[in-house]
Amino acid sequence: MSIISAPLKVLLLLSALFFISCGSDSECDADSLFSLENASGTMTYLSCFDSWVIRIDDPQRGLIVGASMDIDESFEEEGLKVCVDACFLSFDLPLVSPLPTSFDNSTMSVIENFTIERK
Repeated sequence: MSIISAPLKVLLLLSALFFISCGSDSECDADSLFSLENASGTMTYLSCFDSWVIRIDDPQRGLIVGASMDIDESFEEEGLKVCVDACFLSFDLPLVSPLPTSFDNSTMSVIENFTIERK
């Protein structure tokens, strides 16, 4: 009986390690400012950063703009309503053209480990 249980224990341990390592992709790292789950937003293109962003009006944080250079082309549609889960980090995208004078980049963050769905 102990011969069978030892391989079973090893299998269970390996399975647990596999699921833990695969699950870590959706978690935020230590550099993240915060994360949001199931947040409603609107897709917008910001030419000054040559990036698509998700504008989120969060009830607790106010306006949040999450930018990424890795947003799938199927979501690159101005005004598209989406739902997003993401980790938000300090904004560091390069400026490619002058900012409009009314632009407030204090609401900007870079998003990582994100998933987007159409609403």
